Amino acid sequence: MLDHMEVVLREIGVEHFTLIRLTPELDTIDETTIGTRGHREWYDNYFHRDNPDRDPLIIHAKQTVEPFFALDHITNPRRLEHIARLKLKEGLVIPVHGPHGASGVAWVIGERKDLENYKVVIQAVAITCYHHIEDSFVPVEERDIDLTKRERDVLERVAMGATSPRCSICLSAPSR
Repeated sequence: MLDHMEVVLREIGVEHFTLIRLTPELDTIDETTIGTRGHREWYDNYFHRDNPDRDPLIIHAKQTVEPFFALDHITNPRRLEHIARLKLKEGLVIPVHGPHGASGVAWVIGERKDLENYKVVIQAVAITCYHHIEDSFVPVEERDIDLTKRERDVLERVAMGATSPRCSICLSAPSR
């Protein structure tokens, strides 16, 4: 999936991307990254490596669904000097939301005009790939799946081999 994403995004001027899973724990950037492609200079020099939750960009991404440019939201002079010294290009931050709010962030790096022109395409590719990768990355038992008591009862009976008619009799429900 990452290879396909890289091919598509390179066609529209993206030089680097990273997909980060937001976690409730204070994990490091290395523990929360679910995929990255391109030059590692940006990734290796990430300012909030030990605690991405303190990054103002992550904080902003949790509060919006719209993609935004990183340099428009960085106010820390040290961080701006750091970016200038490394000659890093513009970053487009794409919040990724699931049914329970912010679940991840996609960062793409390239020339601002390319990122601006293809923002909607980049957002669609990033979100689609993020969810496909997260589905394979997160163990089934850790996925947040909300089932009603009745749904759990049906699932439990089916898992034990009960047929649909048998489940309907046990649960006093019409057979379908």
